[in-house]
Amino acid sequence: MSFLSLFTGDKTAAPTAAPVTAAPPEQTASPAPQGMDAYTEMMSKLAPETKPEDRFDASRLIEVNPEQLQSQVRSMNFMQGVATPELLAQVAEGGEKGVQAMLMMVNGAAQNAFAQSALATQKISSESLNRALPHVDKRIDGMFRDKEIDKSVFGSNPMFKHPAVKPMVQALIPQLKLQYPNASSEELAQAAGEYFMNFTKSLQPETPKTPAQQDAEFDWSSWLSK
Repeated sequence: MSFLSLFTGDKTAAPTAAPVTAAPPEQTASPAPQGMDAYTEMMSKLAPETKPEDRFDASRLIEVNPEQLQSQVRSMNFMQGVATPELLAQVAEGGEKGVQAMLMMVNGAAQNAFAQSALATQKISSESLNRALPHVDKRIDGMFRDKEIDKSVFGSNPMFKHPAVKPMVQALIPQLKLQYPNASSEELAQAAGEYFMNFTKSLQPETPKTPAQQDAEFDWSSWLSK
């Protein structure tokens, strides 16, 4: 708009300024918990429930379905290879030879039954052992890891073995393992030391800050940006 247009009534519209949109407020991340507050979540964790497939039940290692067993037994012929035509002929003739032939067939059938029973027992035992081995290996690995962790944690500070402190350390170790499942025993020992250092520090009364300390901690950048 020109100066003369004030008197001549220039209808030319003045350019309008673009509306100024306020910048959205910066979202500041919530400060990380300090001191013992940093351990609240860890100490409230519960051990996960064991999955059914991971549970080890020794009583279920040898599971035999009675109906299937009876069906399998009925399909077997314990007289196979025993009732030869010669023995059957002697039984048909009767007399002493017939009795001897009958005893031989009964004995042969019993031998077949015993052999089949031994084979079945071997198969059942082998399958049971194969089912048990993964659970046994997992338990052994867990026991060795627990021993290694206990050795590292209690060896990191002689005070941890004190009768008045040891129960607290024993209660802390499972929570550390839940919080850091992939940590080494040395890392868990370090975490245990940091926990008790923070615990000790939290029991000490907080000393009032001097004016110089307050000035040093004042966030000038935040104040100037207002």
